[in-house]
Amino acid sequence: GVLAAALVAGLVAVLGARFVPPVPQPAGVHLLETLPNAQLMGLLRDARVAVINGGSLLLQALAQRTPCVAAPIAEDQPARIDACARRGYCRATTLDAASLVRAATDLLDDGNERSSLRVRLAALDLRNGVDVAVEAIARLLPASPRPLAASAAHPYRRLRIMQVILSSGFAG
Repeated sequence: GVLAAALVAGLVAVLGARFVPPVPQPAGVHLLETLPNAQLMGLLRDARVAVINGGSLLLQALAQRTPCVAAPIAEDQPARIDACARRGYCRATTLDAASLVRAATDLLDDGNERSSLRVRLAALDLRNGVDVAVEAIARLLPASPRPLAASAAHPYRRLRIMQVILSSGFAG
């Protein structure tokens, strides 16, 4: 489908739901308005280089071990990008077309640096926090589910679900 066509194009831009693709679309670039998170993570994981902002997508890309060029688009992002860049987990740049293109092209041309970035990111062993939480909850549950008759004894028992978001704010 659309994702397969995008992969053949070589250069994919996922704009997000708030942005409308320009008309006409830039030559050689396949623009996507949005992707389900699983597809976005797969695209990141398989990318040679990702050019992203310094929000949660930066941390998700690092967990996918993707060599990244990151530019801040919000006031909380420069410190995050700088901290990651100082440790050699990504390359920092500024939010202007010339700097983004130069940083991305330099990283694309430097196979050794891309490999080094992937090795450093693999050593971090970042994992999806949702998976960690589900594994922890599964360890707390009984090995086998209770029979249906046992739950029928408590007809007013409600299922409770807790979602934990560890963040100082909400961003895309």
